[in-house]
Amino acid sequence: MPNPTLLFDHDTFIDRVQAGTNFEGSTLWVGDIFTGGAKSQDSRTLLRKTIPAEIRAATGTTEKDILRLWCIAAAGSGVEVTVYRVNSGGTTAYWDAAVATWIKRTAAANWTFEGGDAAAEHVHYNNFTTQYKWLELDITTLFTDAIDNRNRVLDLLLRLTDDPLVNEYNMYSSTEVWNDPVSSSCRPHIVCVRAPFGLPMEV
Repeated sequence: MPNPTLLFDHDTFIDRVQAGTNFEGSTLWVGDIFTGGAKSQDSRTLLRKTIPAEIRAATGTTEKDILRLWCIAAAGSGVEVTVYRVNSGGTTAYWDAAVATWIKRTAAANWTFEGGDAAAEHVHYNNFTTQYKWLELDITTLFTDAIDNRNRVLDLLLRLTDDPLVNEYNMYSSTEVWNDPVSSSCRPHIVCVRAPFGLPMEV
C-alpha cells in the first residue's frame, strides 16, 4: 500500500517587482528555483492544505512528511530556500489565491508585512543545483505543528534565503508550464511516510 500523497488545496505565488499583480488562474502548478538570469522577478510561493483527519502525526525517526517540488530550473551554486509557516491564520484571515499579491492577503485585508506574514517556525535547505528533478524537503515539524496546533491547516510560504534580490525567484505556477516536460503531474504535493508503508519510491 503506498504512502498517502496530499495535493495542496490552494497555491499561488506573489512577486515583489509586480507587487499589485495576482498570479492565480490555474490549478496546474510547476516550479522554478533560480538565481540570476533575465527575469525581473523576486517571487515567493504560498501553499495551503487542510490535512485530512485520517492522517496522524509522524512518530519516531522513520516516519516523516516530505514536500515534493518539481524543479524545472535551478541555476548557480548555493541556491537556498526556506519554508516558513504563514502566521496570518484563522479562517477569516487565510490568504485568498484568487486575489493574493505581494501587498494583499485577501480582497479586504493587506499582509501585515508586504511579501507575506511568516512565523519564526521554518525549515531550511541548501544548494539546489538540479534541473527537471523532484526536490524532497522534510517538513515534518511544520506538518506536525499543523495537526497539533493549527486546526490541521498547513499554511506555508517558500522564499529564497537571499531575497530580496531581483532576478532571484522561487515560483510554482502555471505560467511556467510550457517548460515542464510532464505538465500537471508536477504539482507540489506532500508524501506522508508512515509505517507500515515505508519510504516513498524514487521518481
